Amino acid sequence: MKKITYLIGAGASANALPVVKKIPEQIRFLIKILRNDEYRLSDEYFNRLSSNNFKTQYQYQIQLIDDFNWLIEQCESHASIDTFAKKLSIKNDSLNLLKLKVLTSVFFSFKQSYGKPDPRYDAFFASILDSIHSLPENIRILSWNYDSQFEIAFSEFLDDKEISASESWLGVKSKKIHSESENEFGIFKLNGTAICFEKEDYGQQLLRLIEEPKFELGKKTIEKIVESYALAISGRFKPALSFSWEPDLTEKKYSVLDEAIRATHDTEVLVIIGYSFPFFNRKVDKQLLNSMGHLKQIYFQSPDANKFLDRIKGIFKNSNFIEIEPLTEDLDQFFLPFEL
Repeated sequence: MKKITYLIGAGASANALPVVKKIPEQIRFLIKILRNDEYRLSDEYFNRLSSNNFKTQYQYQIQLIDDFNWLIEQCESHASIDTFAKKLSIKNDSLNLLKLKVLTSVFFSFKQSYGKPDPRYDAFFASILDSIHSLPENIRILSWNYDSQFEIAFSEFLDDKEISASESWLGVKSKKIHSESENEFGIFKLNGTAICFEKEDYGQQLLRLIEEPKFELGKKTIEKIVESYALAISGRFKPALSFSWEPDLTEKKYSVLDEAIRATHDTEVLVIIGYSFPFFNRKVDKQLLNSMGHLKQIYFQSPDANKFLDRIKGIFKNSNFIEIEPLTEDLDQFFLPFEL
């Protein structure tokens, strides 16, 4: 049974979440909802934030709108959110980097709180599963995405619909989340997840907009969005979104990158989906892919696959013995290699 690794980029979620160019218009849509009188919050305080030195629910709602307008400006001035984050990191602008992470987490959580996940994730699990107790032990997933599309889609196969249950079953690992699964299947999230947490140990309390997917929009959703923003921006909770190039400042005895390398070093087949190999991920990509000493076959599924072939070849120290097959058609499902 050959060892297969999936490398997932933003294009893998494009049917549910906006690609880079469409993020500003989607943020404007959220701002429009936040301004709607139907969703106006009260002048009371959030229970988890006292009246001392804190704002009312409605005041935080207005502040969130202002901050989202700031995020739109930054998205339109930079190639991507990741690019802007890297720029802030270089400038040691920790305050705006935190602000960017909080807003990004709130935005992605909002988008996933009322919309169905990309149907390709559902089809992927339906294809590889015989039962929820038989996640394939020869498959690993490396994801550059900070969305929760895998977790949300898998929750539809469980009786327990909470995202934390999906994380546990799937063995999701990042700098802030370390779920132990019953088998060797695992998802390694290199940029973390767009949620927030209160503690940095394994007993951490996570703040989720999407605790149990309901795929509906209402005032309760808006209240949860604004409360999550208020708790994070006030310092009560911290973003679990942590870019791969950021140092891991926790005192954990493991590194998600080291674990990902250990889990995928024996990869024989690599399936790349919707990933463009941006330069600022290059160092991590080289570490991951060059550690795959048994790799013989790469399938690259993307409408732009041919455009990025040179980028892939440039990652490897020696790509002469690796066959790379671009897949630019039949993109309505994630590619399942014949070696499965």
